[in-house]
Amino acid sequence: MFRYRSAGTPKSPSGERAIAFFDHIRACNNADLSRLRPFNAARTRVGWIGDDFAARLCDWPKVLRVTAQSVELSPELVDCDARSAALAPVLAALAAAGDIEGWRGEAYAVMANWGDPPLLTMERAACPHFGVRAWGVHLNGYVRRTDGLYLWVATRARQTDLSRIAR
Repeated sequence: MFRYRSAGTPKSPSGERAIAFFDHIRACNNADLSRLRPFNAARTRVGWIGDDFAARLCDWPKVLRVTAQSVELSPELVDCDARSAALAPVLAALAAAGDIEGWRGEAYAVMANWGDPPLLTMERAACPHFGVRAWGVHLNGYVRRTDGLYLWVATRARQTDLSRIAR
């Protein structure tokens, strides 16, 4: 359950205020883009990066071109495989330095819009740092057993870090 301190939401039994679903949606969609730089791959914006994290990316000028206006994967990286291979050691170094937490070993397809061909893949744990849209699929279903029909409800793994979702 998401927790939120707001005078307008009812308190849960633990005394915390339970965040309403639409309050959570508003929290996820209220980014101040004036404090962020576009993250571009193949001349296409695929994310948004904060100034502090952008400063960390200056250590890899052959892979990432960092300016005051944007962060761009090098245009010399001409396809998805080249961009992905060049970025992978950058992400590994950032994780080793503690800048990316919750490494999953999950290659995530980065695209401008759902269904587009991926422009690169990156470790899913890095997506929030690069402001990349991270789509997921949630599935519920009915299960017929000998004693009746049951509703199977998918749940998120307990170890999944949700702290970076709504910032």
